[in-house]
Amino acid sequence: MLNRDYVNGLIHADDAFTFLRCDRSSPAFWEMKKKELLVMFRQLGCPTIFLTLSAAETKWSELIVILTQVLENKVITLEEAENLSYEKKCDLIRKDPVTCVPPCGQFEGNGLEDKYIRVEFQFRGSPHIHVFIWLKNAPKYDKNNPKSIEQCIEFIDKLISVNAKSTEFSEELINVQRHKHSHTCKKHVKNGIKCRFDIPYFPMRKTMILEPFSDDEKFTKKEREEISKNRQNVIEELGKISKDTDNSLTFEEFLEHVNINEGEYIKMIRSKLKKAKVFLKRAPNEIRINAYNSMIMSLHRANMDIQFILDPYSCLMYCVDYINKSENGMSELLREALNELKKGNSTVKERLRVIANKILNSSEISAQEAVYHILSIPLSISSRSTVFINTNRPENRIS
Repeated sequence: MLNRDYVNGLIHADDAFTFLRCDRSSPAFWEMKKKELLVMFRQLGCPTIFLTLSAAETKWSELIVILTQVLENKVITLEEAENLSYEKKCDLIRKDPVTCVPPCGQFEGNGLEDKYIRVEFQFRGSPHIHVFIWLKNAPKYDKNNPKSIEQCIEFIDKLISVNAKSTEFSEELINVQRHKHSHTCKKHVKNGIKCRFDIPYFPMRKTMILEPFSDDEKFTKKEREEISKNRQNVIEELGKISKDTDNSLTFEEFLEHVNINEGEYIKMIRSKLKKAKVFLKRAPNEIRINAYNSMIMSLHRANMDIQFILDPYSCLMYCVDYINKSENGMSELLREALNELKKGNSTVKERLRVIANKILNSSEISAQEAVYHILSIPLSISSRSTVFINTNRPENRIS
């Protein structure tokens, strides 16, 4: 460590902060978890499902009953808990973040082979769980194999729904899945502001897996203008229709409404694709509903999202972004601290203290996230353990 060239080499290779990997607030910790996930992708292949579960503490009456008993030493019924005011429920939740922390347990079920769970925290402070699930005997997508495509679509329809008239749960629960635009979903684009989730979704007569056009499929200028015009018209009409959740248009009536046939409609959608994408069977009154699994939805009773994974590379890049999402910008703060320390004559101990304080004081966390840290509740759970074998030359190894 006294060799300046060796230390500079560590900084250049981004290994200088490796000693912080036991600190769950540090980029080094999540860098380690990212590598563990990369290993799972390499050894197990592409996961089948990507699942996101959000917390809805005010909707969970059982939790409100427990909080009332713990905080006020009063026993109430589920019906009384449901009838409490929103402000009262929020007050109970704020006063006891420990009880509100959901257990991050096992995802059991037939056919489950492997899983990776990552807990992050939303702006409002509640935990947000992302799960990659490997299922046994799940179909694998092969765009050149019609039977594979058919099996995947059948599998998707069995597992995923956007039905707005489900008989399995109430209209209130369906509304939890209905997207409402907010500042968090809006992004600025060339022609204005659009939803980063591309909602409203396109209605579809049946579930389809669409591929982008190949380089050999060229369009004339006139065809491109016609596709662009159709797209603009469809998006404008979807914006109007999405505000009316009670509309009873069928898919065929929607096509007639926007004056386009199904072939042109599919061509219009494919023209903007950069990779294969699943489009779920969806009526015009379901264009703002996030995908859900009926069984999980009935148990979880809060917002969720579920996706069938087609492309392992895209999935990998997506999950790596999620792994590093919560600590975005922390590495830059550490580099700034290091550059400041280079200007002075601080001892090694003083430098370590400055770096540690930079991490502690620059992480904004909620009460529930603090509970996770204090009680050592895992922020990531994997069905596989990993062993790192350092293949560097002995003089270049960091323990």
